Amino acid sequence: MNAEAPSVRDELQAFYIRWRGWTNPQMTRMEQMRFHLRNLRIDLRHPRIAKHFAVPCQAVSEVPIPMREHALDNIRFIRDAMERAGSFTSIPGWGGVGVGVTAIGAAVIAQQFLGRSLRMWLATWLAEAIVAAVIGFGTMTVKARRSEEPFMSGAAKRFFISYFAPLVAGAVVTLALVRVEAYAAIPSVWLLLYGAAFVSSGAFSIRVIPVMGVLFMLFGGLAALVPLNASNIILGIAFGGLHILFGFIIARSYGG
Repeated sequence: MNAEAPSVRDELQAFYIRWRGWTNPQMTRMEQMRFHLRNLRIDLRHPRIAKHFAVPCQAVSEVPIPMREHALDNIRFIRDAMERAGSFTSIPGWGGVGVGVTAIGAAVIAQQFLGRSLRMWLATWLAEAIVAAVIGFGTMTVKARRSEEPFMSGAAKRFFISYFAPLVAGAVVTLALVRVEAYAAIPSVWLLLYGAAFVSSGAFSIRVIPVMGVLFMLFGGLAALVPLNASNIILGIAFGGLHILFGFIIARSYGG
């Protein structure tokens, strides 16, 4: 009879082994115990079971419950949500790739005008700037609509103000350099201020943007040390290579 009808202690021991081997991380210890007790059809109101179960329950309730993995995941989710709420995330990765491809083409074309017509060299890069602006704004608009992120949000306003301020300064400095025909300084100024635009606006955007800005500024510092023939190549490497590289990173990690 004893082999056919296990005692309450045997049932509790079997329950404890099963509970230790199968633990739902989304339940507290007491919830897990109650859940498995229901599956074993053990009635906590039974006096014999209550006698054997009172001490273990008291011991478990007094043990502090460690931080569960799902709780850490919730904290990470809340933190990421707060960061997204204060950041403009509609930076177009594939748009950056397109800008990089056209920049490489512009560098090749502009190189042909060096030593022949510096104004045509400048015009080539200004035309590339217009093309890049159209590609960037168009792809950014598509991504913002897909993610339902308005351009007039607080994060977007802070991003655009921080982004365009160095670019406006770069346009003014470029005009001043053209007036004195100091074309050799233009690539360095462009790269430095373009990088500064990403560094400043990156505080209100995704994390890779400031990194890209720092790299643009490093290329700008290098361009200041070489003649125009070499600095035009640096323009192509920076505007082309960095846009393509970070464009792929943004597209893969931040949804296009």
